[in-house]
Amino acid sequence: MENKDPILEHSNLPENGKRNLNLVKKDRVGKTDVSLRDKRDNILRRKRNKARSLSGEFRRAIITSVDDVAKLVQGCSNPNRGVADQAMFYLRRHLCSKRKLYLDKLLELNIVDVLVSRLVTGETDDIKYNALWALAYITSCGCQDTSFFLRESVISALSSLLCGNNLSLIEQSLLALSNIIAEGPVPREFVLRSNILSTLNQILNQHRSSISVTKNISWILRNICRSKYGDVPIEYIEPILQILDVLIGHNTENVLSDVLWSISYLADSSSDHVSLLIESGIVDKIYMFLGATKKLTVNTLRVIGNISATEDKNIQHLFDNGVFFHLRKYLNTPNKRLRKKVYWILSNFAAGTRSQILTLYSLNIFPQILEDLEEGEFGIRREAFWIISNIVHNSTIKEVQPFLRSNMLCMMRKYLENRDYDMIVAALKVVVALLRLYSAHNNKEYMCQKVCQSGVLDCIKNLQTNTDDSIRFWAIHILENYFPEECEQDVEDKDHEQDVEDRDHEQDAENKDHEQDVEDKDPEQDAGDEEILYNGQSDLSNELNQCGF
Repeated sequence: MENKDPILEHSNLPENGKRNLNLVKKDRVGKTDVSLRDKRDNILRRKRNKARSLSGEFRRAIITSVDDVAKLVQGCSNPNRGVADQAMFYLRRHLCSKRKLYLDKLLELNIVDVLVSRLVTGETDDIKYNALWALAYITSCGCQDTSFFLRESVISALSSLLCGNNLSLIEQSLLALSNIIAEGPVPREFVLRSNILSTLNQILNQHRSSISVTKNISWILRNICRSKYGDVPIEYIEPILQILDVLIGHNTENVLSDVLWSISYLADSSSDHVSLLIESGIVDKIYMFLGATKKLTVNTLRVIGNISATEDKNIQHLFDNGVFFHLRKYLNTPNKRLRKKVYWILSNFAAGTRSQILTLYSLNIFPQILEDLEEGEFGIRREAFWIISNIVHNSTIKEVQPFLRSNMLCMMRKYLENRDYDMIVAALKVVVALLRLYSAHNNKEYMCQKVCQSGVLDCIKNLQTNTDDSIRFWAIHILENYFPEECEQDVEDKDHEQDVEDRDHEQDAENKDHEQDVEDKDPEQDAGDEEILYNGQSDLSNELNQCGF
């Protein structure tokens, strides 16, 4: 009696609204796209934090030893305005130099407190600017100990400058706060508790015409929303969305890019976050950026992809708002990156409800997908495979017939022979799903014949001894439940090989014993043997001569 197949249906959604990685590719962006995203974020962050260079005359080193650090810090805290102003300028000049900065020593001597005091008590904007510039630079250096910045006095001083009218001070304050937030979830929440979002909203309304201020606001929001630090506390989502809704109407590419990144981070959060995102209406506004520029198009597709990796109700919202009308033109785009993004989105749709799968079938997109599955560039082939893999599990015999006629099983061998364990397991599950489907309709032999003729069976047999537990399990499961005669033949072959091997071992042992016996013979016996042989040869010669030979 056949064993029952393990359950292949999609698992229930966990509390975070994402699907099981082992069954569908819903949140695979976390493994494939997220690494590239973080790399890009780090590059952008370095660019944003890069100090504004001073002229060449200020390149000369100010600090060459630890003693110089102490003198400079003392100068910055000097009550004499002229001395403090000059020392503050020298500090900025030192930070611009490409020499050893002695940042640890500066922090140890409480340079942050000194700079903050100048922000509060500085008599002129120049003193405040130099102090603020130095503080923004130090916060950008990735300090291991963030306790120097996580003080109410620091955040309060920076926030107070945001409420002024000096745009240069506002810009530098935003940069400093953004750099502090970028240090991780604890600094982020510390800054958020200071009512920073309300202040940002106020600044945006007051200085909306300033491109530089708007850019810095969009950048700080992007750092706040970064999913690398975990989900943003839910109570901050509504004020964040209010600011993003204003920024999305801007016409500067960098601002819009940051806005789309922020939305994509929120879409990569919990189900509650995504629900608030959709309810705000901001998701329905992102389609206008498809085709605007390459950067904005990619970022928009990323938002759609992250939403498609969540609950079915959120996917349905995309369906209801014409997502296919906007995506269809990218199915044939020569831009590989865009096509991969679209296929990633479709693979998530293919793991949706039965109604959503029927919508996919009605679009007649699978001939193109099957063509890319066979002939596309590797990254595109991989995404096309995930579409087919996901949709087969919820399809009927009539719906999968075109896939079988297209030689899909032969193409499946590529994915069973590669080194990507996730794809091998997914390919094995596709084979199981097809075998189950045809067995349920009393057509098991037809499907088994297809699997055998395509060469897939040979691949599966080779995977029985794979080192990965999941791969080995599914390979053995297929053979035992659908190809038992192959298992018996394998057992017979193994028994025969073992018998041959045992006989070889026995023969080797006999040969070794014989060789040992020969080596152990008495030398006198050897001589006697030679004499007997010689005499025997003589007797034979005599006999031949007697016979006339």
